[in-house]
Amino acid sequence: MAREQEYLSLLEAFPLEETRAFVLGMIENGNPQFVALADGKVVGWCDISRHGFPSHAHTGKLGMGIIPAYRGQGLGRRLIETTLQAAAMWE
Repeated sequence: MAREQEYLSLLEAFPLEETRAFVLGMIENGNPQFVALADGKVVGWCDISRHGFPSHAHTGKLGMGIIPAYRGQGLGRRLIETTLQAAAMWE
């Protein structure tokens, strides 16, 4: 997705180990992190990183992506809805 270079803050994907550390950190911190699978492969993702300041703990940064071949099938909508529902449960 990073190679498309549209609507992105990053134009290259992070190395696999950095991505793994990011995902594990999101899970450890209780941030919503969801993926869409097709044939056992990740074809989309959506997450929300909670803001670090206590006074802004009710806010976060949403990130998502869908592999082009799987767009237009409602995966993005389902991922966003699921992620936002999980974020609404933040205390």
